[in-house]
Amino acid sequence: MDIHGFFFGERMDYLILFLAFLAGIFAARAFTALMTLGELSLMVKKVEKDCLIMFASVAESVAYIQSIKFQTMKDLKLDENLIKRTQNIDEHNFKMWKNAAVKNLHSSYPERFKAENKYYDWKTAMDFLDKVYQQNLIDKSDK
Repeated sequence: MDIHGFFFGERMDYLILFLAFLAGIFAARAFTALMTLGELSLMVKKVEKDCLIMFASVAESVAYIQSIKFQTMKDLKLDENLIKRTQNIDEHNFKMWKNAAVKNLHSSYPERFKAENKYYDWKTAMDFLDKVYQQNLIDKSDK
């Protein structure tokens, strides 16, 4: 065996091992990035559902408190015009709050998930939440 063949062959083996090592690092990083993206996607969906549930719960509580407020105003025999104006103002503010909550939720999404717009206002957000509830009921009945 000549010296040229010995060194050239050995260098090729090291080069192949080095390239395989680099390919392994690349594959591991790509796999980790893919897994992280999948976990992030699941987390965003869970946080989205939890936020919508909290929004609905708060909205229900506010509506209940408002109904007590207006009933109390009637029981105190306050002027009907005052009650009506107060109702209109409260309804307007409540509607603005609900739509702002949905918009703020969307504005806080990571950029890559903003394209998955499933709803755009309060009504469509609550319709989406109803679908999530229905799907959860179906999934639980299958188990």
